[in-house]
Amino acid sequence: YIGCVVDAIENAPHSNYKESILINRRLDSDLASELASMLGGIPVICEYDGRTVEDVVLVLGADYQKVTDSIDIISGKTGL
Repeated sequence: YIGCVVDAIENAPHSNYKESILINRRLDSDLASELASMLGGIPVICEYDGRTVEDVVLVLGADYQKVTDSIDIISGKTGL
């Protein structure tokens, strides 16, 4: 089971992301890949940074509905 805690909600530097991405800051690469798969199979970009407190950063792109639908399925908020 993977648990997530939202630490901050902010706008990305620009708003023209065509697809959502998961930026891996500190997680084991297998765990980051598993999380990305759970979020609809979004790509993972590895930008390791030991100075930061966040494990990953989720950037929602134009395909954000795919990610939010996946979160709804995981949390049981759909009729599926």
